Amino acid sequence: MMNRAVWLAAPVMAVVLLILLAPSIAFSQPIAPNEFSLDQLPRIYGLTVAASPPSQLLLATAMGMFLAGPDGKARAIEGLRNNIMAFAVHPTDSKRLLAGGHTGQTGSIGVLLSTDGGSSWQQISQDAAEHVGFHLLEISKADPNTVFGVTNGLHVSADSGRTWTTTGRLPSNLIHLAASAIDVRTLYAATRGGLLVSRDQGTTWQSANAPAGLSSMVYVTTEQQVYAFVLGKGLIRADERKLQWVSVSNDFADQILLRMVQHPSETQRLYAVTVTGTVVTSADGGKRWIAYEGSHNARPAVIAKGKQLFTTYCQACHGAEAKGQHTTPDFNPSLSQQILAPALDDSAHGWHHSDENLINTILNGSPRDGSPMIAWKNQMEQEDAEALVAYVKSLWSFRSIACQGARHMACMRR
Repeated sequence: MMNRAVWLAAPVMAVVLLILLAPSIAFSQPIAPNEFSLDQLPRIYGLTVAASPPSQLLLATAMGMFLAGPDGKARAIEGLRNNIMAFAVHPTDSKRLLAGGHTGQTGSIGVLLSTDGGSSWQQISQDAAEHVGFHLLEISKADPNTVFGVTNGLHVSADSGRTWTTTGRLPSNLIHLAASAIDVRTLYAATRGGLLVSRDQGTTWQSANAPAGLSSMVYVTTEQQVYAFVLGKGLIRADERKLQWVSVSNDFADQILLRMVQHPSETQRLYAVTVTGTVVTSADGGKRWIAYEGSHNARPAVIAKGKQLFTTYCQACHGAEAKGQHTTPDFNPSLSQQILAPALDDSAHGWHHSDENLINTILNGSPRDGSPMIAWKNQMEQEDAEALVAYVKSLWSFRSIACQGARHMACMRR
């Protein structure tokens, strides 16, 4: 179970709870103009597969919109540097996006529309979200002209986000909202009290017959599959027409999922954001998850190559299966042990470092005086170092993946 005071807090509106769920990550200085390290982005409130290139993701964050790649780099999109707390993608046109949030100074940014995959934005509704700004936006997959928005109430637009009316009510302690792919009046709500469903656009809410427990995320695919995350039960799935839930995976340790999206052309490929703000991906419908950073190298052939390189160059110091080794000065057993080489699996602190940092250490050695970690750049190419990192990360648990890099400090506080 997660040992966090937020679970015991008094009931709060959805967005406040969502903010409390996500640990604060210090925003880093750019590593290049408008380019940041993925593990140091501020809170991520939404994501989708980029229309171009499709190997990258669009991330809606507290510092604006970013285009991120599996190489661990995230480029800020100019012209949208507000706190983007609400983010929605058209179900059949991946270039058509909606965003909402606030400026941090003057209140709501209204509803913004992009028709070119996020490169440019225009405001289509100025006052829809009052002064607080939308905190959730959801485009109906049953009727994409219908959009739902959450502030301190539930709102609906029948004209793609331009005009709004209040509809129904929000269930207590709402965390996330998803619209049906079958019926425009059906909504699903992830709440602290469990997963709920409404058949009348929020007028009434009932149990969705999911396993009991706090639900942090709900997502509906165009194939009418509902995914939800339930604390203690993990990721579950049901067909919308039956709502008979099956377990997909419960290998998340103390981590939870807050957002998820399906690849538009690869239905088994999923992307999600964890409570620490880490982006993870699954190639098998959510059964197994890896970090998005480095996912382009997380292939069996690359991992096998990395294991062979590890055996050849690294095992002598770092031990079999990267478990690390200890020795004593002059091999005198009466003296206290000292580290010969640290473990690179997740029993030590290898996961405290980003892929980029690990690769740099492999190629250029340790910057610490007296370290036995030498530079291997004369014996290895960049792709060799990347393969080594892919192998090492294959030994990590989901928690270590979700806490990799700068985010490890937030995990250590939990």
